[in-house]
Amino acid sequence: QLIDYAKRGDKDERAMRMADFWLTEKDLIHKLFKVLAPRFQPHPGSYTRMLQIPNRDGLDRAKMAVIELKGNPLPPLVRPRRDSDKTPLNQ
Repeated sequence: QLIDYAKRGDKDERAMRMADFWLTEKDLIHKLFKVLAPRFQPHPGSYTRMLQIPNRDGLDRAKMAVIELKGNPLPPLVRPRRDSDKTPLNQ
């Protein structure tokens, strides 16, 4: 929702207050308004992509996920293949 506020511009008082409240690292405010807001200006919403990754090893086996912003300059994450005799495709 911060990106939606940032799309209003850095002159908008409410957008600046929200960014100042939620971003604890103040150097990220500049990045929000000057880098992320212009990147997502033509998009109406859905700025992130969630990718489930293998469960954490250890006692709890907690489910893990990675959240990435769409349109980032890094290579996209690829889902790991699960080739085993227990997957539905191999039964």
